[in-house]
Amino acid sequence: EQKTTSRNPRSTVGTVTEIYDYMRLLFARIGVAYSPATGLPIESQTVTQMVDRTLALPEGTRLFLLAPIVRGRMGEYRKELAKRPDDVELKSRLRQTELKAADYYYERGQKLMTAGKLEEAILQFQQGLAALPDHSKLLQAMNEAVARKEANALYDEGVNLREAGKSQEALSRFRRALDVFPDHQAAAAALAELSKQAEEKSAEEFALTSRDPITLNFRQTDLKQAFEFLARSFGVNVIYFWPDPVVALR
Repeated sequence: EQKTTSRNPRSTVGTVTEIYDYMRLLFARIGVAYSPATGLPIESQTVTQMVDRTLALPEGTRLFLLAPIVRGRMGEYRKELAKRPDDVELKSRLRQTELKAADYYYERGQKLMTAGKLEEAILQFQQGLAALPDHSKLLQAMNEAVARKEANALYDEGVNLREAGKSQEALSRFRRALDVFPDHQAAAAALAELSKQAEEKSAEEFALTSRDPITLNFRQTDLKQAFEFLARSFGVNVIYFWPDPVVALR
């Protein structure tokens, strides 16, 4: 069949060749749809079956009998909703639907977070926030996931720098990772290990290499400056009482 194709930037091979429509029809026929809320297969029912199931419910069960506002038309229905601004029942139903969708994506994202799949978890949280932007749990989970992702990136950079022998830069990365996500255990352990190594190295640099007596000549140096030098060089505490020439070493 010959046809004039449009140059829509959103078009794909499937939509231009109309294979997409046939694939949708194929999967609709051979596929089995499941409810995301219950996990049970979704099956069509006759009017008689629906009536029988309704009558089989216990006495006093509350029901919602709903009717479609629009039939046979795709797209959004903002105009129809705007015509009924005071319909409390409609608003309640919409809110419940949005909340269920947000909770569903929140639960999926939490499972992925537990499994360490942060990228996939963030995608789930984004889907949930698209349904209900003011969902407090989703917002908190989203912020935590993004922080963990950034902290992981900083930790990986620190590990690479440590292996390259750049300890100071590695320390900086580990500190930044903990600033972004304080509960990052790997970054905390790496920071503690590097800090310990730095302290041991610093102590070795100040340690004397010989037990033999040494002589220091400060004939042309001010007494206070001389003891300040000793304090910095050998790690001793010097208390200098000025102007009295009294010096105490600790």
